[in-house]
Amino acid sequence: MARLAKKIGLAKGTLYLYFPSKESLFLAVVQRSLDAWFTAVGERLSCHAFIDPDALARELTETLVERPRLTRLLALLHPVLERNIGEEDAFAFKVFLAKKMGRAGIEFERLIPALEPGQGVRLLLHMHALVVGLRQASDPSPAVERALERPELRDLRMDFQVELCAALSALFRGFGAALQAQGETRQ
Repeated sequence: MARLAKKIGLAKGTLYLYFPSKESLFLAVVQRSLDAWFTAVGERLSCHAFIDPDALARELTETLVERPRLTRLLALLHPVLERNIGEEDAFAFKVFLAKKMGRAGIEFERLIPALEPGQGVRLLLHMHALVVGLRQASDPSPAVERALERPELRDLRMDFQVELCAALSALFRGFGAALQAQGETRQ
C-alpha cells in the first residue's frame, strides 16, 4: 500500500480512505480487469451468428492469455481476496459480477443453441473454475518449475494457453452434449 500510495502521489492513509484494506484494493483491480475482459469478449463474439465449440474456446483463450494479470488475480479471488473483505464490498462485487455474467451468459446462449436460458451463466462459472485451476497448476513456484524440467516429470508440465484451450473446448462440447441428452430424455 505504501509503494502504491507513493507511486500515485497520495499519503498511505489517504489510500485507506478509498480502500479499507489491500484486499479491497486488489478486488477493485479485479473488477476493472474483469470489466475490460467482458467488454473484449462481447466485442469478439458479437460478430458471430454461431460459433463452434473449438473456435469459441480459441477466442476465449486468446482473451485470457492477453490478460495474465487478470488470470493471476482470479486465482487469488476466492482463497485470499474474498475472504478478507467486508460484506458490503463482497455484495457490490457480486452484483457487478452477476450483471456482467448475465449479459455474457445470454451471448453464450445465443452462440450455443443447446443452452437454455440461464445456462450461459452456469457455463461461465465452470469456465472460471477451469481458468483458476489451470492458472494455479501452470504457474508453479521456481523450485517446482526447476523440478519439472527433469525428463521423468515432463508429463506433469502444463502450458496455460494449450491446456486452457483444450479444456474449454471439451467443456463447451460436453456442456452442449449433456444438455441435448437431457432434452432427449425429457421427451
